[in-house]
Amino acid sequence: MRKLFLIAALGFTLFSVASAQDGSRTSPVFNRYGQNLEKSGDGWIVPNEARLASRFNFDPNIVEGWREPWKYVPDRIQPDDMKKYILDSCTYKIYPDYTLKMDVYLPKNQGNVPFPFVLIIHGGGWTTGHRQTPNMVVIAEWFASNGIACMSVSYTLSGQGTFENTKADLNDALKFIGDHARQWKVDPARFGFYGFSAGGHLSAYMAMTTPGTRMFIAAAGPADMTRQADGYTREGVNSRMALYWGVTENNIESLRKASPFFLIPQPGAKIPPALIIQGLMDGTVNPQQSIDFASELMKKGASDVAFMGLSYMGHTTVNQRNYYFEDQMFQLLSFAKQHLNKK
Repeated sequence: MRKLFLIAALGFTLFSVASAQDGSRTSPVFNRYGQNLEKSGDGWIVPNEARLASRFNFDPNIVEGWREPWKYVPDRIQPDDMKKYILDSCTYKIYPDYTLKMDVYLPKNQGNVPFPFVLIIHGGGWTTGHRQTPNMVVIAEWFASNGIACMSVSYTLSGQGTFENTKADLNDALKFIGDHARQWKVDPARFGFYGFSAGGHLSAYMAMTTPGTRMFIAAAGPADMTRQADGYTREGVNSRMALYWGVTENNIESLRKASPFFLIPQPGAKIPPALIIQGLMDGTVNPQQSIDFASELMKKGASDVAFMGLSYMGHTTVNQRNYYFEDQMFQLLSFAKQHLNKK
């Protein structure tokens, strides 16, 4: 059954970690959409408000709560609801100059073994980032506390190696999980991917190229890497990112081969169910990337595509900095369970 959720039309937003405390310099303050606020006289402003209004064609003066501090207060999801798991860490791959780690979140005191699992892939522009950043941990804790094992991994970054290394790492991570499936009580045949930003790209890439993928969730991830080509080639063929992707001024074919947009499997029955999450005022990844990817998945015959477009939200989409956090957590969990729990 094909579906398309356009939450933007309803004015909803994604989640973030709201620290709208008291305006002190040491405590970041955010509005209900996760946009940073700064003190201005007796009130607050979004520092880059004029630029955002011009680029995304909106009037900040009529947006509810745009210049008002907001703080997340747990309601339907209490802290103890996020702690029903067992955490272990291990090394899953060793390079001469660095090692790759995996944090394993296993459901605690929950039945229905073996558990399905999700490979969680952090963001950071393929250059930085960490598997233990809060926006990775919050998803891993939530899923594992609700019967879905999670493995959050590090992987080769630019400056360490190439995209070929990265995709090999993620495939090796899947093999490592399969080798430990009995020990961890997970089902190696029921798996999916979750990633944010660069991790969103990698989540989609793995879903498009890994037979048997049950579902994937890509948050704020570019799907067509050729749209980034000018930036990479402008830096020079010996720049870190050009070397990582293997691009030159006259040859960007490697970017096309790394683009989920061009790798959608056929026939449509082979396309994994997709949940695409995108802040519609993202200044880092053009929102059109996610919109076009979701549309292309549907055009190619995907059975289930959910697009979560988030009004007034920037790049950071998965944390507790906005008012829609708990609703979205339940939606992500429902989507994952729907496709991972099928035997």
